[in-house]
Formats: sequence, structure tokens, C-alpha cells
Amino acid sequence: MKIAVAATKNDISADVSYYGGRAPFFLIFDEQGNLLDSYSNPFSEMERHAGYEVSKLMAEQAVDVIIAGLFGPEMISELSGHGIKCITKSGAAGNAVLELDL
Repeated sequence: MKIAVAATKNDISADVSYYGGRAPFFLIFDEQGNLLDSYSNPFSEMERHAGYEVSKLMAEQAVDVIIAGLFGPEMISELSGHGIKCITKSGAAGNAVLELDL
């Protein structure tokens, strides 16, 4: 299982980003909380449809769950269409993954 966390920095101790589609970074974890990958969000500066583009990217990365502070309705719809579960959380990115009850 792959878990993406929208993060404010490229570090597991970074805060979960309030913004799902416009988060500066995405950290990819496995279900045990091991960091698998991290990358800068290429859509963070888009004026419109960032959530839509991020949803497609998460589907391409075979993500099962995404964590952020907030998801817009378009992003929720797109993620659901790809079978990706949205979870809202705050705090440190690494802790948010470990706190999941999947």
C-alpha cells in the first residue's frame, strides 16, 4: 500500500500541508511508515485545477491513500474516481501515516 502525504517541506518531520492540491511537496510512504519517495509538487502554483492534476499524478504513482489538511471538491471527486482514499489530518507527516487505522 502506498500513502501520499501533502507536506510543507521535503522531510518526514514536516507538517502536513493544509492544501491537498497545492502542497509544496508530496511524501510517499508504505503502510509501516517507511518513506519510499518524495518530490516537489509541479502543480503547486497553478491558478486552477491543481487538485485535478495532482489526482492524476497520484493515480500514476499507484497511491492508495492521500493525507492532507484539506481537499477541494474537484480533488475529492477525482481521487475517488481513481479509487484513492482521502484522509484529513494535521501534524507531522511521518506521524500522520503512523496514526492511520487502515
